[in-house]
Parts: sequence; C-alpha cells; structure tokens
Amino acid sequence: MKYFAKSNPIYIPPLSLDKVVNINLRDKAPDIVEFLGDFGLSQEQVNEALLYMRDNEVEAPEAALWFLSNYEVIWTKWVSLDVADKVKKALSG
Repeated sequence: MKYFAKSNPIYIPPLSLDKVVNINLRDKAPDIVEFLGDFGLSQEQVNEALLYMRDNEVEAPEAALWFLSNYEVIWTKWVSLDVADKVKKALSG
C-alpha cells in the first residue's frame, strides 16, 4: 500500500486504465488507434501531474503543457516522429 502523508494517511489504489474504442475506428482513424495502443502512464506519473496541478493551482490544459515540456522521453514514444516534431515546435514557440 502507498499512503499520502499530508494530513490523514489514505490508501491510493493502483491506477487502471481501460482503452475502449468503436471497432470502426480501426478503419476510420488507424493513427488514433495506434496512439491509444501506445499511450500509457504509470501511477507515479499520474500522481506527479496531479500534484503539479494542486501545487500550482492549474487546470488540466496547463498541466498537459507542463507534462509535454517535462516528459518528452515518455510522450514521444506514443506518437510518430513527425507529430513529435510538430508538438516540440509548438511548445517552443
């Protein structure tokens, strides 16, 4: 078990993420299906993002930009080189 030791210890259950798509998506958007198949975050990564949101009082869009800026080694495994280059360019300018 893992505990959050801020005030009252609580149990944090393991993260479980089920990815479900319509069967027709394979033909209509195979790139999206591939992305979803590759996408994944650990419990620790999710917790870190949630703590960032709390500590910096930001919403999900700002946290997403923070994640993309700080965890390139993770998210670039989910996308093609072309997409990764476009995201990096957008983040830098």
